[in-house]
Amino acid sequence: LERRLPRDVSRISLDRVQAELAITEAQATSAKPQPVKNAPPRVIVSTTPAILVLVDGKPALRQVEGSNLLRIVNSWALLLVEQGSNKHYLRALGRWFEASTLDGPWSVATRPPGTLDVAMQSVASSQRVNLLDDPGPGVKDAAARGVLPTIYVSTVPAELVQTQGRPDYEPIAGTDLLHVPNASTN
Repeated sequence: LERRLPRDVSRISLDRVQAELAITEAQATSAKPQPVKNAPPRVIVSTTPAILVLVDGKPALRQVEGSNLLRIVNSWALLLVEQGSNKHYLRALGRWFEASTLDGPWSVATRPPGTLDVAMQSVASSQRVNLLDDPGPGVKDAAARGVLPTIYVSTVPAELVQTQGRPDYEPIAGTDLLHVPNASTN
């Protein structure tokens, strides 16, 4: 073993070994385990066209300049709340949807206030926002046929599984698992 080691590393000073050990020990004691959130996301299953709007935690409201509207800023979607009536508005598929609460139920706004479009122009030009013009597979096509989507809003991590009608369960060969071929996701 001594013949195979390079000659320049055959001798290391004691100070260097102690310094390296001190560094290793400091790194080991400072690397305390951190708690992580491993909770599974909320899974929403819809047998009709649907849109999932995510809000990152409790809604954070900010005034939209020059209006009586508040914007929920911790969402990529354009969610507005009208002060006074507390009515919620969502921009999707080129139209406004409304609900009395964030949880819904959501319906097409029959007479949306004109301030919504002004606010939309203001927000869209100055900030990154998703107007949900194409919110997912099949939703835009269904809306073109007059079938409006169900809107789900979640303030916790969530996933939307959308099937075309009732789920069709098919066995996967060689396993005890079932596959849903008429779903939007695997």
